[in-house]
Amino acid sequence: MRPKFGIGMKKSVTWIDHDKYVWDEGARCIRAGKLRSLQGRPRKVSPLVSVVGEHLPFASILDVQRHLCERTRKCWQQLLGVYMIHDKKGVVRYAGKGMIFGRLRSHKKKYGDKVTRFSFYLIPDRRHRDEIETLMLRGLHLTENKQKNRTSTYTRAILSFCPGIHFYQFRGKAGQ
Repeated sequence: MRPKFGIGMKKSVTWIDHDKYVWDEGARCIRAGKLRSLQGRPRKVSPLVSVVGEHLPFASILDVQRHLCERTRKCWQQLLGVYMIHDKKGVVRYAGKGMIFGRLRSHKKKYGDKVTRFSFYLIPDRRHRDEIETLMLRGLHLTENKQKNRTSTYTRAILSFCPGIHFYQFRGKAGQ
């Protein structure tokens, strides 16, 4: 049955095409798949994010990495994007960018049992990775990200974005 559309509803509804089980732990598992659009003319806009994995247990990291490397035909050093690390309650404790799986494994060693899950987003364009990491860190106010949290809300923080972006900045007047 085709969904009904009202005023303001999007017509680009997608469905999930499941591929296979990537990781299985008895009662819980991870399935890989692809979102596909309904019939009609495909959009010409390329997506910002190419692969998404959310709230995955750290026990599955090697299986997810292996499956993703096979699917994208890239070695794990080429899987670049942004990631978040969650604690037992699901609260984000750390966010960053770079070689996703290498960084996730090193953070797991550092934080140990404090963190149990991770999320990642493969982002092909480097400029977008930088901007999205900046937005995540500002919005989440993470205490574990000491390097990025040192930047003020003034000039240095604005420089994290790409050239050509218009901005509005609240700050004190010079000399006062």
